[in-house]
Amino acid sequence: MRPPPPDAGPPLSYPTLEPDTPFDPRPIGLADLQSIAGAASIALEIGPAPLLRTQSCDGFRPGADSGTARAAGKCYQCTLAVFGSAPGEPLHPLEVPLRTLATTLLAYPHSFLRAAHIERIALCGKLVDAAALAPSPAAPAPTLAATPAASAAPAPGIEPTEHVAGLAEVLAHRLMVNLDHRDLAHPDATLHHEIFHLFDQATSPTGDHHHDAEWERINPRTFRYADATTASIQAGFVNDYAKTNPAEDKASVFEYVMGYPTEFCARGVDDPLLLAKARLLLSRIDAAVPPGMGEFATRKVPCLARR
Repeated sequence: MRPPPPDAGPPLSYPTLEPDTPFDPRPIGLADLQSIAGAASIALEIGPAPLLRTQSCDGFRPGADSGTARAAGKCYQCTLAVFGSAPGEPLHPLEVPLRTLATTLLAYPHSFLRAAHIERIALCGKLVDAAALAPSPAAPAPTLAATPAASAAPAPGIEPTEHVAGLAEVLAHRLMVNLDHRDLAHPDATLHHEIFHLFDQATSPTGDHHHDAEWERINPRTFRYADATTASIQAGFVNDYAKTNPAEDKASVFEYVMGYPTEFCARGVDDPLLLAKARLLLSRIDAAVPPGMGEFATRKVPCLARR
């Protein structure tokens, strides 16, 4: 006869683990940017998705002679950036530029963004000029405004090369921002530049922001856009790319006012033409978006305060 089993006592309790919080592999900066853009009724376009091609790609034929390609308009392709998990990395590789873009967009009043008719912002892992056109003095297609990478800004009369930092597609009301590793140092400057292209076109009294007689009257008398003989003129221009055409000049001045205020004011000490251009831009913004961003920019860039 076996003895009864020993008393087991009260049941043992074992520690339990709380279920893990669902892991979102997307960076925080992307969520912030989506939220800020959404609040301004702007859709954020990211991958995985089909390749984005600008409307000017319709009818574009690779291998066509340059004259035919230019007549059909330049063709740009955006491979949308994919934001998946990054195993073993404490921070998503694009987290810093995404937070920068979110902070930059947040600084704009919704009234300004509405006036610019911005409907979409595409985040491109790669943005290229598919046409790969040869150097030409021709002006860019009127519906597109491409910004070459800062490290490879073309001389006057040279159209953007295959790689571009950003793009404003006017007819589609879309901005494209390149998140290629070559463009991650100053994504805010690219955003400022392209936002102004759309604003400039949307508020242009003539409907064509590439032609601006009032703006051109500020330039030195001997200067002509995209004219190699006047390429050495520096007064009134933030960089060589601004000498391409009036639209790029205006967007470049705005980019420096918003993105590099200290550098802009340092340049403005000895360049009254540059200050005159910036003040003209701010007066136009105030006229289009009352109460406009002119006061905001003046507080940010004290050298623009009228004396």
